[in-house]
Amino acid sequence: GKVVVLEWMNPGCPVCRGKMEDGSVAKMMADSKAITPDVAFLFINATAATANKPAESGEYLAKNKVMAPALIDGDGMVGHAYAAKTTPHCYVIDSKGVLVYAGAIDDQGDKSPKNYVVNAIQALKDGKDVSPATTKPYGCSVKYGKGK
Repeated sequence: GKVVVLEWMNPGCPVCRGKMEDGSVAKMMADSKAITPDVAFLFINATAATANKPAESGEYLAKNKVMAPALIDGDGMVGHAYAAKTTPHCYVIDSKGVLVYAGAIDDQGDKSPKNYVVNAIQALKDGKDVSPATTKPYGCSVKYGKGK
């Protein structure tokens, strides 16, 4: 019954770290909660190298003032189910469980990047179709384990 945002992360990815450290992710969460207070965020780490170090993901989120749970997807099962390709790679699921957005966190604008996740949540609140519903994700590739 809630809007859910999934974001693939990797504490070792410079692009992912950049979005965390510059406050983009915390702002996305705050702006989303201002629109829909009960939106749920889940950060997913499918990086095979850190699958045995779950505390690293929690410390990474806490250090960047991101208060949300992290799922360690060491076998890549969830990542492959969503076809997650990069860190960050974002997905918005509406309150009925329908995937309404998949792609980049933002348009990489220099001065005022357009956050696609926030736009999707606003469209849902306004009863409109999410547009764009997909964008090309950017960042480091998800480092799935061998044979995954």
